[in-house]
Amino acid sequence: MSPDAKPSDLFADRLKAARLLRGWTQADLAARAGLPPTSIAHFEAGSHKPSFDNLRRLATAL
Repeated sequence: MSPDAKPSDLFADRLKAARLLRGWTQADLAARAGLPPTSIAHFEAGSHKPSFDNLRRLATAL
């Protein structure tokens, strides 16, 4: 983690890395997690943080 990075930046980077590691698009992850693809885009951009329920959905999908 770089000195300027916030924990929320770390989450966004790790979510994207986990998705790409599996070769999935944002739409693939969204479908597996039962979320809209725009939510995945917002989480990866760091503009929104997932709720606990959505975090659990992402973890289960990954």
